[in-house]
Formats: sequence, structure tokens, C-alpha cells
Amino acid sequence: MNVKKQVLLDAAQTAQDTYKAKRERYDQAAAEYRKRVDLKSATDAMERQKLLRDALSAAIKAKKPLTVAELERDASKYTNDRNWGYLKYVGSETIKDIPRRFVLDGVTYEPPAAIPQADLQGLIAVLEAVEEDVISDGQLQRFGFKNMAWVLRAAVANGGEVK
Repeated sequence: MNVKKQVLLDAAQTAQDTYKAKRERYDQAAAEYRKRVDLKSATDAMERQKLLRDALSAAIKAKKPLTVAELERDASKYTNDRNWGYLKYVGSETIKDIPRRFVLDGVTYEPPAAIPQADLQGLIAVLEAVEEDVISDGQLQRFGFKNMAWVLRAAVANGGEVK
């Protein structure tokens, strides 16, 4: 199959630009999601900290020591972490990993499908260096681009096929 070089180059650059834009949008939404979840966690932690403070205050007023066993028995009141131990700072839970797919303000986000960025950048560089106006799939394979059929299909879909 022969394809116009410029149409193939445009398809490759569009794929790269689209991926970067989607990735940036996802990363920004993920940062906002993480911030909101951390804020909610901190707000929830404050309520648990108040419960712990009240338990400590009640024990002090009653002049009765609050034992580690009592703290561990009631741990779920003070923290979400089951392995917290009696020295762990209450409310230090933060979100470590966000789900791959999440909803933020009614919009569902998921990372864009991975595309081989290095291969795509290499293809763009080769296409910019080639002086011919038409490129065949055989030439691309000889250059080492064996898994780039999707770029060829996009170029053909945009009217780039030369018969």
C-alpha cells in the first residue's frame, strides 16, 4: 500500500498531539480528584480526631488511664487504618493511588490508550527526513516500523492512499 507522505505525517502528528492533549486532561483531572479526596479525608479525619480528643478528655477527667487495648479496641472510631497502632498520627491517611477510571463533576475520566510514543516520534522524524512524496508500507517496515499499521489506516481514512 502506498500513502502520501504528508497525509501519513499529519496522521502521526495528530495521533501524537491527541494523545498528549488527552493525557494532560486526564492528569489535570486526576490531580483535582486526588485533591478533593484528600480534602474529604482530612475533613473526615477531623471528626475522628475530635472523637479521640473527647475520649482522652473523658479519661483525664475521670482520672482513669486510657490503655492501648482500649484505643485499639475503638480504633475504627479514630482512623480508617486498621493497622494504625497507638502511635500513628490520627488522620494521616491520604489517597495513594487513584482508580484508573474515576468520575469528577459528572465526567468520567480514564487514561488514554497507550500509543508507542518513541515509535511515533521516530516515524515523524523519518517522514520529515524522507524526500519522496509517497511512502509504502514496505518502506516503513524496512525502516523498522512494523507495528504502525494504525497510523497507515488513519492516513488512508484521510484520503492519503495512492493507487
